[in-house]
Amino acid sequence: MRAALCRVLRAEPHELSALAWAFAYFFLLLCSYYLLRPVRERAGGRGRHRKAAVAVHRYACAMLALVPAFGWLCARLPRARLLPVVYAFFA
Repeated sequence: MRAALCRVLRAEPHELSALAWAFAYFFLLLCSYYLLRPVRERAGGRGRHRKAAVAVHRYACAMLALVPAFGWLCARLPRARLLPVVYAFFA
């Protein structure tokens, strides 16, 4: 089974576990997006355009603060240590 899977995916046997984790991560990310999209659309559909504009503004300001902080962390910590912490935080 592993040999056939490696042949079909053109992957080395030692790459299969990382490939499975990446697939599961991306699959769950898309599932969460499609599960939350109707909730987000319903919340914004009742004449709450002003509140939505304020929320977008707050989000942009938060990103202006968080992206440089994340870049600072990326420059100082090894990826093997940083990425599991970031993924666990968002999970």
